[in-house]
Amino acid sequence: MGKRISYIILASLSLLFLTGCWDQVQIEQRGFVLGAAIDLADAPSNGDPSFALTYQIVAPGGLGGGKAQGQSGQQKPFFNVTARGSTMFDITRNMASETSRTPYLGHNQLVIISSEVAKIPHAFTNILDIFLRDHEMRRTVKVLIAADQAKGVLQFKSPTAKLPVAHIVSIAENARKNIAIAPPLQIGEVHEYLLIGRSVAIPLITMSSQGKKKPQINRMAVYHGPSERMVDILSNEETKGLNLIKGEVQGGAITVEIKGESVVYEIRRAKSSIVPKIKGKDDIKFNVKIETEGKIAESFANIDYRDPANVSKVEKKVEKELERLATVTLEKLHEDLQVDVFDFARYVKKADYQLWMSIKEDWDSGKNYFSQSTISIQTDTVVRSEGAVIDTEE
Repeated sequence: MGKRISYIILASLSLLFLTGCWDQVQIEQRGFVLGAAIDLADAPSNGDPSFALTYQIVAPGGLGGGKAQGQSGQQKPFFNVTARGSTMFDITRNMASETSRTPYLGHNQLVIISSEVAKIPHAFTNILDIFLRDHEMRRTVKVLIAADQAKGVLQFKSPTAKLPVAHIVSIAENARKNIAIAPPLQIGEVHEYLLIGRSVAIPLITMSSQGKKKPQINRMAVYHGPSERMVDILSNEETKGLNLIKGEVQGGAITVEIKGESVVYEIRRAKSSIVPKIKGKDDIKFNVKIETEGKIAESFANIDYRDPANVSKVEKKVEKELERLATVTLEKLHEDLQVDVFDFARYVKKADYQLWMSIKEDWDSGKNYFSQSTISIQTDTVVRSEGAVIDTEE
């Protein structure tokens, strides 16, 4: 009898631990956020900046091609919601008054910050901090800087995708097709740079001004780690040179001129090697070697590519063009801005840790040992395939 009573008491106590999903949120009540955009709002009276956060939230009924209840037209597959405030925490709380669905960041794919916001000291870091702290947020979310208004990027109408964010993410992943597009930068990677105060280049998204506005990602924004702000924007050519030096080129094309006509060299493989030579803090050298393999994708020049000498001419021309692109980038970043987004600091730290510890606070700020270093460029190009051969006239 005693054992039976003990079992009953034990079973009763176990009910206390079976409280069910007390904090559950029904899926119909969730607002699945696919993208977030942060802009500068009107500054409050105390002079501190205030921000505007825009979420792009999926409307499931629109994705299925159905019609919204009570409407004759087709339901839009997404809606954008904007809230304002002086801190990101306040804004996320104010968002609750703007939408009936609780924003859920577990499926967020994109964070876009306007250049106007990124230029404010510490703003970029503080804004990303709220996303990094969110337990729902994934560290694979892509980060972009908008040349103009970030919210406007989420409002564009894609001709191929139902969701603007899906269209933008696809462009960001086209690095294998364009030498000016760097591999997507994830928020987890940005976090690593922010933790150590290192400078980083962040993909820039712009809206084309010709014809219908559409997003383009073929330039980079320069974020200076020590000052915690964006300092400049690289041109298309400077972005190409940066990708070549960092070894982040996955594909693309280089156009050179042979006998006054255009020849297109398609990059199939590319890599770079950086070798530091350090004799002291005032004598730091980097030897950068850029190697590419590819084929002749298009040629307007009247050349017989069966002749190895002609192929060699193309290789030399491409090598010179690659060297020119890298040199243009070095002139901007090494001499003008004096900001190390190449990650040369990592090679110094690996080669001479004690020296690095003595100069890390003055690497690309203060005494700026980065700008005092010497960087040499070497290129090597190989044409693996000449493509279709057309007999030339004698």
